Amino acid sequence: MALAVGAASAFAAPARAPAAAISLDAANNVNLAQTVGPKSKGAAVLRAQVLLDRARFSPGEIDAAFGSNLQKAIAAFQKANDLPASGSMDGPTWQALNRDSAPVLVTYEIAGADVAGPFTPIPQDMVEKSKLPALGYTSVAEALGEKFHASPALLRQLNPGRDLGRAGQKIVVPNVEAAAALAKAAKIVVSKSDSSITALDASGKILAHYPVSTGSEHDPLPIGIWKITGIARNPVFHYNPQLFWDANPQHTKARIAAGPNNPVGVVWIDLSKANYGIHGTPEPSMIGKTQSHGCIRMTNWDAIALAKIVSPGMPAILQDAPASAAAAPAPAAPPLPVPVDQPRTDSLLLPVVGVTARQLTDNFNEMRGKLRHEAIDIPAPRGTPVLAVDDGRIVKLFKSVPGGLTIYQFDPSERFAYYYAHLESYAAEAIEGKQLKRGEVIGYVGSTGNANPATPHLHFAVFQLGPEKRWWQGTAINPYPLLTERRAGPI
Repeated sequence: MALAVGAASAFAAPARAPAAAISLDAANNVNLAQTVGPKSKGAAVLRAQVLLDRARFSPGEIDAAFGSNLQKAIAAFQKANDLPASGSMDGPTWQALNRDSAPVLVTYEIAGADVAGPFTPIPQDMVEKSKLPALGYTSVAEALGEKFHASPALLRQLNPGRDLGRAGQKIVVPNVEAAAALAKAAKIVVSKSDSSITALDASGKILAHYPVSTGSEHDPLPIGIWKITGIARNPVFHYNPQLFWDANPQHTKARIAAGPNNPVGVVWIDLSKANYGIHGTPEPSMIGKTQSHGCIRMTNWDAIALAKIVSPGMPAILQDAPASAAAAPAPAAPPLPVPVDQPRTDSLLLPVVGVTARQLTDNFNEMRGKLRHEAIDIPAPRGTPVLAVDDGRIVKLFKSVPGGLTIYQFDPSERFAYYYAHLESYAAEAIEGKQLKRGEVIGYVGSTGNANPATPHLHFAVFQLGPEKRWWQGTAINPYPLLTERRAGPI
């Protein structure tokens, strides 16, 4: 249980030097198509960062230098546009991004409001922070950086000899204004392995992708399915040292005023998991590169953008796997003739994300007390997405003493049933009567019912239905060979 403080980890990567001189004409060249990958710097990197930002595949802080956030943004954009997800800018990726032909660098005249301040140094100590009436910007360069999603160092690089603190001064800045507003999301997926948040519409299409910092070994990301319960803009931060493993033991509770340098930035998106949320940060350069105190930390501008497309009650799926595991159903293999007394093995998908056929164990015939198991157990970390093994229909969501949270699914022929048990929770879209597509997320691995809490797993069974088609009754079929014996194509 924790709230993120916004302090950088001891393992933070050192700040990169800004790119060499970048001309406005070079960055605005719509024919620019050079490869951008590890160690790249300069106009091409800057162009890619701005175009991705406008396309809602955020690279984090724009700095004209290739890094992990840019690599993940490129890969996410490539996946969303059916391109090979190399994570580097190549010809086809440039072609797709350059459909946005608006300039990536523009001239901006510094306004009086930009330099009005007040600009005040922010102490590191949380109690000292609480003595300030507001946690505003520390400099004009910091304020302009947030306004244009850029590092202050890049703004200085783009404007040599210009006074960033003078109203009326014309400067060159990234053009981060997107052409159109985003549609409302249906759910968000937070990926621990990918350090990202992906916003999806009801069909699973990616609306936006943002880099984040998520948890640490002391305060791990709370894997599972939660809900958004509220959104606060310009929040006050209520500091409670008991929630932080590294807090000063002399500290007491404190109220820290709102502002962009508040520990949770300018937005707090509250989750149904107590004391956890998605929020901004006073240190945008550290996003995706440092750990948090359990919460999900974004740049302030990305948190503002996300807050516009989410709403209370919306599912927030926190998982280890990349968002693609929850976003896109696996392609179905073509049907093959098979015996009528078993499902089509050419169509069955392994039901737990990240588990391969080689990792399965055949414990179908093991005795559990006086009864035969008649299922297989698939161990996986708690909260791992569970997928529909086949097309079909959810006929029953059922909570029982032995199985805990369970799902009964009929196959398309309604001759066979698939049984998923010991779930931690259901997917938000899992309702009785829902027509499923193979690979659709239906729940999350857990240990409900009579399962050992120390060994979360999916209990998976298959049975042939009788003529009455009772969801709770049928002839058990061993799932192990169905999931491991290859007839044709991938299983």
